Amino acid sequence: MSNQPLSPYAQCARMNRKGMIETMKEQKSMIRTLTGRSFKKNKSRNLVAVLAITMTAMMFTTLFTLAQSLSKNLTEMYLRQTGTKAHTTTKQITDEQIELLAAHPDV
Repeated sequence: MSNQPLSPYAQCARMNRKGMIETMKEQKSMIRTLTGRSFKKNKSRNLVAVLAITMTAMMFTTLFTLAQSLSKNLTEMYLRQTGTKAHTTTKQITDEQIELLAAHPDV
């Protein structure tokens, strides 16, 4: 930086920034104090809120787990009703098609 004196505008801006930073620090301190007092005063309300959030998260987890399980069980039920555990079934297949399928490496 050079040793040139700052213009009056630059001096005022620098002072305002320092003042704003100090004001913001004071406000943060006040907000922390008020927040701490609020938490200490309303312990039961905060506990109920935490329990509600926890129970809601558990409920959604249970709901999605049940939905996935239901889907899997329905698929297995349909396969058992058809009498097979195969992933596909065919109807009216010719002997030539059977040979082609049997020769396929994935079968």
